[in-house]
Amino acid sequence: MTGVDHLDEALLTALRDGVAAPADESRGRAHLDACVECRDRLAALEQRRTTVAAGLASLDTSFDLESARAAVRAGAFPFRKRTHRAAWARAAGAVLFLGVATAAAALPRSPVRHWLSQIVHSRTTAVPAPDSQAAGPAAAAETTGVRLDVPSGPLHVVLGDVTAGTEINVRWVPGSEAAILAPLGSRFTSATGRLEARPAPGPVRVELPRGVVPTTLEVGGRVYLARTLEGLTVSGPVVRRDDDGVVFRTPDR
Repeated sequence: MTGVDHLDEALLTALRDGVAAPADESRGRAHLDACVECRDRLAALEQRRTTVAAGLASLDTSFDLESARAAVRAGAFPFRKRTHRAAWARAAGAVLFLGVATAAAALPRSPVRHWLSQIVHSRTTAVPAPDSQAAGPAAAAETTGVRLDVPSGPLHVVLGDVTAGTEINVRWVPGSEAAILAPLGSRFTSATGRLEARPAPGPVRVELPRGVVPTTLEVGGRVYLARTLEGLTVSGPVVRRDDDGVVFRTPDR
């Protein structure tokens, strides 16, 4: 919240998308019951998502994503005759396509969002692997990842499609930067207060700022860890735990 009066944009967005931590959800809903201004802002956010979703419905349902992916990765669209008019058409089409795809990527569960994140993050979000002695098991193999500055909560970290038996090394770190580090081939997305990954097989490292609350780690649709002002709740399958973090191992399916 900003000051003591109104909910901030990040919390309103989390409430709209249903991803707020339980304690933050309760606090936010209680505030909305008494605050007309914040209810109006939440309604505006919901209307904005509805409007964009309606405009992009045909793109999400009928666009040939596989062909577009192949074309973009090849570095050109499949036009053979190279004329000035064709070049201008390709440039205009690419700008329009990328603009619409970027808007679609803002929608939760949009297939365009998932495809765009694969193209962008596979090329731009690699980060150096941490020191092997400090990182523990997750540094054993070459890694890639995504980082996000989170000055204040809420922070929601999501790992999806995780291979059975994956070791997830969660570390509390100083500062305000959260991160997910995973083997090469993993896919990542990020937004305000939110990090997501579909890790390739192998160990995963999650870095959570020690001072940011509320913080939630969700793995395969299940909350493994939740930290609020009231304390830390660990509900995932723990391998070991210390003052600097928790190590989980996903169960065999």
